[in-house]
Amino acid sequence: MIPPRPKAPLGAAGNVAIPSIGADGVRHTILVDSVDAQLVWNLRAAYNVAALNCNGPAYGEIVDHYRAFLKSHAKPLARANAGVDATFKAKYGPKNYVRTRETYMTQVYNYFAYPPTLTHFCDAALVMSRESASIKAADLPDFSKRSFAAFAQVYENFYRAYEAYRVELAEWEAKYGTPGAAAQPAGTQ
Repeated sequence: MIPPRPKAPLGAAGNVAIPSIGADGVRHTILVDSVDAQLVWNLRAAYNVAALNCNGPAYGEIVDHYRAFLKSHAKPLARANAGVDATFKAKYGPKNYVRTRETYMTQVYNYFAYPPTLTHFCDAALVMSRESASIKAADLPDFSKRSFAAFAQVYENFYRAYEAYRVELAEWEAKYGTPGAAAQPAGTQ
């Protein structure tokens, strides 16, 4: 009896590109270089994704916490946004930085909203949203760093599970063959 063919974790597609781990031991995602103002701004992006995508009674408080977060941290968030603009302007020039930044931010939003990881992301976002209620403006950079570590773990867990799935799939295919690899009747190729 042939066991079922392994399936990708969390309902993911069978051909997901997994970010590589660099020589520094860090997985090179879109967020790998997020520091300082960009780290704070990307946390705001994650919070926004959570407020829009983490639905249902279990996550209901995220939206209220997000609104309060935006209001109580309006000034440091504006500084972070200006800092990200300055970084992109310095790196890509005054004519190209807006388009480049918007492309980057779209990738950040898509990263956080990746459907197979969304439930685990929302669980992490709920914890983060509860903690955000007591964060002072001066503590926002440290809070962002801590929160990013929790979010990064969600995706790292998925990447590791996906890598394990690839190993299992390769072993299964080596033992039982690949779909569609059965011999074709003569003249049907």
